[in-house]
Amino acid sequence: MPKFMQITEIPMAQMTPNELSEREFTRSIRGYNTAEVDEYINRIVENYAKLYRENIALTQRLAEAEALLIASESEETRVRKTLETAKKAGDAVIEEAYTRADDIIASVKSNCDAILKGFRDKVEAQKKALSDIEKTVSEFKSELFEKYRLHIELIEQLTPVYELDETLTPDDYVESIVSELKNDIASQHGAKNGTASDKESDTPEVELTTDKDAFLSVSEAAKETPQPEKNKKNKVPSVMSLLDEPDAVEPIFDFDLPVSFK
Repeated sequence: MPKFMQITEIPMAQMTPNELSEREFTRSIRGYNTAEVDEYINRIVENYAKLYRENIALTQRLAEAEALLIASESEETRVRKTLETAKKAGDAVIEEAYTRADDIIASVKSNCDAILKGFRDKVEAQKKALSDIEKTVSEFKSELFEKYRLHIELIEQLTPVYELDETLTPDDYVESIVSELKNDIASQHGAKNGTASDKESDTPEVELTTDKDAFLSVSEAAKETPQPEKNKKNKVPSVMSLLDEPDAVEPIFDFDLPVSFK
């Protein structure tokens, strides 16, 4: 901004406005003193010329100042509009950023919820599979223990129980066992002989012949003759026979245990 020139009053021989207005000129025959009037007018014209030139200069400076002021106001308006535009753009960017942030947070939350739900479903499935396995193992153990118990009972039934007489010596104990075995063998042998003698007495005598037709008829008659049924006893299989014939024993492991997980 240009500095304005300070207007100073040009002193006119210490004259005040009142003195200028009250100035009295001496009179001559023809009127005012011409020399004094001319001198005074010259001084006034000189001072007026200076003031006029200063006024023109000040007027030009004022016009320049007004132009600068208008330019400054235009620049200020432009800057203000630029600031307002920048503020609006900044507000729009911030609002868009908040909107995008909200969208991103919502998307992340949705994805996290889906992932957590998937994990929970997998955990529940694994828990159910584990529970099924534990149930299967428990049933397997119960069934296994039951079959072991039945096998032990079978072995105990197959194993003879001897009551030990503490008063007998080892030799006496051996002799008693040998005598019991002899008696059992003798009784079985007697039963077989009695059955054989009964069969011989009941079997009709057939006369031997060399005729082929008669021989065939006798053979067919012998086949058609009902044979006496032997006394059948429930024979308990021995342990060795069970070991030799594994098919005779019901298998223990008769179900599949799931061992794979997905």
